Amino acid sequence: AETSPETASLKKSSYDAVVLVGHDPINAKCKPLTRVLKSLAKADDSASSTLNMIAGEDLAGGRLIVSPTGPVSRDYDDARRYAEAASRGAKRARDAGAKSLLLLLQPPPKSKHATYAHATAIAALGACGGLWQPLEAREDLGAKNVEPVQKIGVCALDGAFSNSAAKWVSAVEEGMRLARDLAGTNPERMAPLKFASYVQAACRGTKVKVTVNKDKAKLEKGYPLMMAVARSSMAVARHRPCVVRMEYKPSGPIKRTILLAGKGVTYDTGGADLKVGGHMAGMSRDKGGAAAAAGLVLAAAKLGLQGIHLIAELGCVRNSIGSDA
Repeated sequence: AETSPETASLKKSSYDAVVLVGHDPINAKCKPLTRVLKSLAKADDSASSTLNMIAGEDLAGGRLIVSPTGPVSRDYDDARRYAEAASRGAKRARDAGAKSLLLLLQPPPKSKHATYAHATAIAALGACGGLWQPLEAREDLGAKNVEPVQKIGVCALDGAFSNSAAKWVSAVEEGMRLARDLAGTNPERMAPLKFASYVQAACRGTKVKVTVNKDKAKLEKGYPLMMAVARSSMAVARHRPCVVRMEYKPSGPIKRTILLAGKGVTYDTGGADLKVGGHMAGMSRDKGGAAAAAGLVLAAAKLGLQGIHLIAELGCVRNSIGSDA
């Protein structure tokens, strides 16, 4: 989080691109941007509705990306407009070669301040989500090659974004990033035991305790329905099931305990009821419930959430085709 948008957007700052997001960005109140925005408005009648990049020699990185949200005052508009605009702007800056972005948020219309009270945090999460690349790409091509942006600074032009808000965004994004990696990855890379290992690695060094139960007899006794799903996967060692238990318990008094059960079907072929006609292609995403639960627990730990005891059990299993389906 930056306290001065004017200072942060200048050439001497640590950023190499400025991304401006707002409902009327051409009229955004930030002195270093004024001349560049006037030039853009003069050259392009659609400047307030179209993603643009324009050079500005006095600006950070010598470039300004303008990413309009579009209208935000209609009864069906919501905060996703800020996330989507920030995502578009961040990706445009990345494609221009930027590695350190300054995200500037124009305040919403005064009549809508309450509706969009969290617009800046939502935009920051949108920018982070837009820059995320799938785990397979990061592992194969190198994380810095496919995700070159290493830093995002966030400024609200009305000053309504604090360092504590930035820390909240950072923690929540780490949880969401874990969830994306787990849910969006192919069924071999994120087979049940690999799913478990990835959760363990992500939680290492945090206050989340992770245990993995992969004992067949114990699973059959404690989780009979999951093991019924797993029957035809048992013949292939790498496809065998497990239950991942995550527990976050902060120090101090506990006011509430929350139990989560996450569906982690790493590949749902349909078993004996085959998913034909192309319907099987996306069924590696049937582990999204477990992914979401894992991300939530990690985010809570990164935030240092107090008074809440979280326990999540993730049933990681493959529903395979076979004689015992």
